[in-house]
Amino acid sequence: MHFTAERIETLKDFLLKQSNTKLTNIGCIQLLKTITKQIKYLESINATFYGFNIDDILVIDEINYIIVSGEYILPIQDNNISFYNPFSRPYFSSPEILKLTKLPSNIDYRCCYYSLGALLVFCILNTNLLVGNEIKSDKDIEILLVPIYDTNVYWFLKRCLNSDILKRILLLV
Repeated sequence: MHFTAERIETLKDFLLKQSNTKLTNIGCIQLLKTITKQIKYLESINATFYGFNIDDILVIDEINYIIVSGEYILPIQDNNISFYNPFSRPYFSSPEILKLTKLPSNIDYRCCYYSLGALLVFCILNTNLLVGNEIKSDKDIEILLVPIYDTNVYWFLKRCLNSDILKRILLLV
């Protein structure tokens, strides 16, 4: 890969320089657009991420976000990703990934959508949905999202963080 840029930094470093270590609304939408494009491209070739780490995302010229690690990518087969070997859990994971206790196991490929939502919540509110080894409840998440209620990012997150994995979608209106 070759590109020209004036500034490249990890998302973690970029957030540390922001006021209150949070992304602006425009920054959130740009993150959603660029990461969603990468997810959709992978899905078009029958692969997906199963989670994200903040250090694996680069911010280029403060506007483009690129996932530079292939560590958390698996092939999609029959709408599922399969885990056959021990694996490291990404920092931003879905409830399904956290509940894995045996191998081999299959999970719907849309687990990635929850992970993206968890990443975005962290970038907006500086809060992780992971509490110990448990994901916050739907009620706790709803309370957490009150500051951005009724925005397009709020509704995007509601669709990503749906507790029913089959109802999760990536849609920003």
